[in-house]
Amino acid sequence: MDYGVTQIPVRTFRFRQNGSHNGSVTTPSSDSVSLTRIAELAGVSIATVSRVVNNSRPVQPDVAAKVRKIMKDLRFSPVATRRGRPREDSRRPLNIAVVSLGMHYRLHFDQPVMSAVLGAILSAADDANMHTNMVEMMKPEELSPALLRTDIDGALVFAAGHLPPDAMDTLRNCCPVVRVMGGQLEPAEVDQVTADQTAVGFLASEYLVSLGCRKLAYANAHPNWDFGKLRSQGFISAAHTHGVEATAFLVTEDQSLQKIYGADSQLRPNLQELGRTIAEHRPDGIFVSRDAELSDLYRELAEHKIVPGRDVQIVSCDNESARLSMLHPRPASIDLGTSEIAYQAVQRMNWRVQNPEAKACKILVCPYIALQES
Repeated sequence: MDYGVTQIPVRTFRFRQNGSHNGSVTTPSSDSVSLTRIAELAGVSIATVSRVVNNSRPVQPDVAAKVRKIMKDLRFSPVATRRGRPREDSRRPLNIAVVSLGMHYRLHFDQPVMSAVLGAILSAADDANMHTNMVEMMKPEELSPALLRTDIDGALVFAAGHLPPDAMDTLRNCCPVVRVMGGQLEPAEVDQVTADQTAVGFLASEYLVSLGCRKLAYANAHPNWDFGKLRSQGFISAAHTHGVEATAFLVTEDQSLQKIYGADSQLRPNLQELGRTIAEHRPDGIFVSRDAELSDLYRELAEHKIVPGRDVQIVSCDNESARLSMLHPRPASIDLGTSEIAYQAVQRMNWRVQNPEAKACKILVCPYIALQES
């Protein structure tokens, strides 16, 4: 199977570049500061002002009217700011912010798979003659001071999984944005480069079936995350294609998740009870959503005298050698294609800066099975 890099057109991409206004507003040094001023005068958030300016999401009519009146009073021109800032010297290196949105860098990049993507981005950016600036933006509605610099050309964004769809509104009104990694169910309003999460689940199921497994399980300790939902869909769909049983085992007490993972999915409040439930069902093949959850599952299986590689075949995802090397036997894991994700993200950033009004798209990079070492 060939899950090549695909580009899926979604909603129109809009942003606001740093630059001068057509009106008489001279105090702010960037459009994002003007948005801040409008928000202050209107008594609303910057995100609300962004929605009115871009007409991207519904806003209460009275609030929208108030924002537009203030924009008119300030002679703020959305049209002028959407043109993008022309580069005075197209040969100069792009200055790109690598933004951790809604989460400290330490929490994002302590994960080996995320630090691998970051390292590959820094290398690819250097090859592409880009300067990178590491920026934390803990509150999505408040721009980091580093992003108010006039020489920031764009942002590669790692967004926390708990953030709502409009979390990038403020940032994308400051500069062109490309989101890196993550699984997202809703249409994207900015470019996104990530792994094909549905293909991840499909590959896991295909791999287990190829080993002769006929009773499959999908184990996930964080079932609310979008990429976990996408992986389960691919996993269960492939199992159905081959006529084998597949059940989701989830650490959660949210009964509504059964609507997503299936009526027969097993929900338990903690990993210990989940391990016992898996042992009772005796699957012969298990797909664990992330390598980070493997060691705990191995321990729970051992408690119930279930030996990986003998009693059950296991495949996981992220191909994090630091975690996998501690397990015996070392399971197969799915590599998300971190180097390719980084390369595509840098290339898309370069293209986006030059084509600010083009439609946004998702670029999905093909995953592949990384077999255990001999």
